[in-house]
Amino acid sequence: HEPKKQILTDYVKHTEAAELLARPLRQRSAARSSLVHTEKELKRIDSRIESDCLDMDHIFLPFYDFLWGMLALAPNATLLQTAGVLWLIWRQSLQRMGLIRPKQHDPKETAANLVLESYRAMHYASQRVINGKREGVFIWRDFPVLDADGNMRVYSLFAVYIDLDERILNRATLDDREITAEEAIVVIFFSSISSDHVKIHALGNWACNVEQDGDQTLKRLSIVSICYNYFGFTAFKFIAAFWHRFLNFRWNPAELQKVFDHGIKQGIPAHAAIAELAPHSELVDFTNKLRTKFLNKFHSMRDTFPGVDGEAFFASTIVHSLDHQQAMWGIRDPLWIEFDGVRDEFKPMAQCCR
Repeated sequence: HEPKKQILTDYVKHTEAAELLARPLRQRSAARSSLVHTEKELKRIDSRIESDCLDMDHIFLPFYDFLWGMLALAPNATLLQTAGVLWLIWRQSLQRMGLIRPKQHDPKETAANLVLESYRAMHYASQRVINGKREGVFIWRDFPVLDADGNMRVYSLFAVYIDLDERILNRATLDDREITAEEAIVVIFFSSISSDHVKIHALGNWACNVEQDGDQTLKRLSIVSICYNYFGFTAFKFIAAFWHRFLNFRWNPAELQKVFDHGIKQGIPAHAAIAELAPHSELVDFTNKLRTKFLNKFHSMRDTFPGVDGEAFFASTIVHSLDHQQAMWGIRDPLWIEFDGVRDEFKPMAQCCR
């Protein structure tokens, strides 16, 4: 990372701290050359090599650490996923029969909330005053989605315009073509669960260290993070293919994997101006205030976190957890994600989002 001068915290003025934060992220254990068992030790990659881009699943684990992760994590994750999908199928069936309706909500408010009170706010570009009201502009460039056939398509520009005073969506466009509020909810939430969220997971690899034995808690939690990145990236295509066979998904799991890849390779967009949203977003205000204190504290005790990057540590703990929770609060009923009320080109994404 190379943070902008205007957003550096006070302690960065000290030479040592400035050097620590200004360093680019170093490449973590690479698939073909790291953690390869030799007779007495594990081979490690040269930490001076810089990584070309983020990578969600590239750290190898010793066999017994991986086995522990599979036994301790996979059964619970599988049970939660299965129960959630079956409950969704049941509610969708009741809705089709006219026995239940989604909870009441205003699609324009929901769409605005999905941006302002989530880390989609990092796509903030500018704000302007129109007819006495302040409008925020949010831009996604080179934006990957799933099309009507369930295949990946990349739009040049996805733009969202939000009335910051009323906290409602004014309009949203895909390559200058306007879409409805219901369709905007689908597209924004799809960004949340695909090309945006994987960036946080990928960055989290630089907050892991399984090659040290000094802190067993840090090592165990690093194994958990690496296993979940494996589940959510490498193993995901097999899990999705299973559900695709039984539920006749409109979206192609292999194409969704391409969306993940596209998002990871894009990296994290510059978002220094996001502080301007603090008066309009509880999440942005909280994160900005906490980040300074978090990094100050991390710097004071960084020796207890060998091989861990402070920004990556903040992203993989605070940011990642809140990204999940804010998604749940933003979509309190999965039926808010319209399927019948959107055009065919948005239906595969809507099904995926639910």
